[in-house]
Amino acid sequence: MARLKRLDHVVVAVRELEEAAQAWERNLGLKVERVVQPAGSDVRLASLPAGNAFVELAQPLTADHRLALFMDERGEGVFSLSIEVDDLEAVVAELRGRGVQVSDPEPGVWEGTRLARIDRQSGHGVAIHLLQRITPAD
Repeated sequence: MARLKRLDHVVVAVRELEEAAQAWERNLGLKVERVVQPAGSDVRLASLPAGNAFVELAQPLTADHRLALFMDERGEGVFSLSIEVDDLEAVVAELRGRGVQVSDPEPGVWEGTRLARIDRQSGHGVAIHLLQRITPAD
């Protein structure tokens, strides 16, 4: 399989971004590095560095957003894992060849990223994002 490089980040669905960020800082000492609302999206994101990865707090801004629907069913908590890969197309093709349901690659919400999603059923209840960091030379 094309190389899985590392755990990039964990996405945590939250109802109130500022409140959650304060709790993460108070309880674990993790501080918000930046907050973004990607253009055209209905979500606010905060990045909290943790070693060579980060925690992403994600607050949906509409009631029909997939994060809001997740929280309606399960409450706040871990929404997905993002794993960095070296060649997104190769990983997607290989997984599909094994019968894993994987979305087509698309631009990621963080600048300089592309991702594909493995559905929860294929991930044994865990949504997995395959993430490739791209540079202008890619």
